Amino acid sequence: MIHKVKNSNEKILITGSSDGIGLEIAKLLAEEGNQLMLVARNKEKLIKVIEKLPGKEHQFLVADLSKKESAHAIADHISQNHYDVLINNAGVGMYGRFEKCQ
Repeated sequence: MIHKVKNSNEKILITGSSDGIGLEIAKLLAEEGNQLMLVARNKEKLIKVIEKLPGKEHQFLVADLSKKESAHAIADHISQNHYDVLINNAGVGMYGRFEKCQ
């Protein structure tokens, strides 16, 4: 069951938000009136998502969080900006049985 954020006026950063679960979470949170910072590696997808989201002026950052420098850049951004919620949904590009992925 998905629960609504109590204060629907929060600033929320969502990684992995250009498709899949991250995109669906972004849609729900935007509909509730939250301001979103979307993070993903594909700029074109992020622009399309931002254009379709209802509500406030949402922003995006292009970053591939599988790369150490991008992860550090996002961490720096978070430390310099106030966010009420962080949804860390960035995926990892591994396939196969979980116990064999290293």
